[in-house]
Amino acid sequence: MLAVSILIPAYQPDHRLIDTVNALQKTDSTLSILVINDGSDDSCQAVFDTLAQRTHVTVLTHTQNLGKGAALKTGFTYWQTHYANSQAGIITADADGQHAAEDIIHVATCLEQTPDSLHLGVREFRKDIPLRSRFGNIMTRWVMKAFNRANISDTQTGLRGIPKSLLEAMSTSREAGYAFETEMLIKADRMGLKILEHPIQTLYFDHNESSHFNPVLDSIKIYWVFFRYCAVSVCSAGLDFMLFVLMHLATDNLFFSIAFSRIASGAFNFTCNRKVVFRTQRKMLSAIAEYTALVGLNIYMAYYLVGALIGIGLHVYPAKITSDIVLFVVNFIIQRFWIFKRAKAG
Repeated sequence: MLAVSILIPAYQPDHRLIDTVNALQKTDSTLSILVINDGSDDSCQAVFDTLAQRTHVTVLTHTQNLGKGAALKTGFTYWQTHYANSQAGIITADADGQHAAEDIIHVATCLEQTPDSLHLGVREFRKDIPLRSRFGNIMTRWVMKAFNRANISDTQTGLRGIPKSLLEAMSTSREAGYAFETEMLIKADRMGLKILEHPIQTLYFDHNESSHFNPVLDSIKIYWVFFRYCAVSVCSAGLDFMLFVLMHLATDNLFFSIAFSRIASGAFNFTCNRKVVFRTQRKMLSAIAEYTALVGLNIYMAYYLVGALIGIGLHVYPAKITSDIVLFVVNFIIQRFWIFKRAKAG
C-alpha cells in the first residue's frame, strides 16, 4: 500500500479519466484517489458519478470552473485535513489519460523513498509532440533558467510528486490557473527542495485537443508577474529619463542628474512594485532599506556605465538609455527574489 494520495483535477473529462482510475486501482486497490470536478457541465456528470461509487475514491466538486490551480488547492486542503498525518504527500496527474498508471505509481514510489524532494514525471519533447505543448514548455523552461537555480526539462508536466512541506507552502498561493504549477516550481527552488526528474511515457490523443491549456493566453497568465514588472519599469524609465534630461540641461552635472532622477523614479518604482507587481507581504521598513541600497547601487552603476559609454563616443542620452537596459534584468532578479520575496510558509 502506497502512503500517498493521487490527486486528479478534472474539467470536462471523458472515459479516459475512468480508465486511469481503473488502471491505478488494478495496481493498488487501496490507493487513495482524489478527483476534483472543476465546474464541468452536466454532460460529464456520469463520469463523476461512476467514480464516486468506487471505494477509496473521493470526488470533490466546484460549482463553477475555477481553474487548475484552484482545483489542486482544493485537493491539497482536503488531503491536509484527512491524510497529512499518515502520508508522505500527493501525486498529481492529468485527467485526459496522458499519464500511464505505471508512471504515476513510479513517481509515487519515488516520493515515498525521497519525501523531502519534489518529483517530476518528465516527457521527451520529440518533433511529433503537439506544437501547443512544446510552445508552453519551451517558454516556461527559458524563464525558469533565467530567473531560478533549477534546470528543469519539463516545466509543464502535470505528473508531480509533491512533498508535505511544499503542499503547505502552496496552500496560500493566490494563483488559480496554470500559473499555479509554475509558481510551485519557483517556490520549491526557493525553499531549497531538490527537484528530481523521472522519465515517463509521452502520450497524446487527437493532437492534445482535450487539453484546456491555451498556449497564448495561459502563457501570458504564467508570466504575468514579469509583464507587470515590464510595464512598471517602462513607466519608471520614462519618468527617470525625463527628469534626467531636465536636470542635465539645468546643471550639466552627470552624477547629480543621474542621482536625482533615479531617486525620484525609484520612489515611484518601489511603490508600484510592492503593491502591484510582486504584492509582497514583507514588512515595509525592511523592504525600504533593501530597496534604498539597490537604488544607491544603481546610481553608481549607471554613473560609471554612462561615463564609460560617453568615453567611447556615445552621446549622453543614448548612453543613459543603454545603461538602463543593461540594469533592467539585474533589477528584476534582485527585487523578485530578495527585496519583494514572499514570506516563507510556516
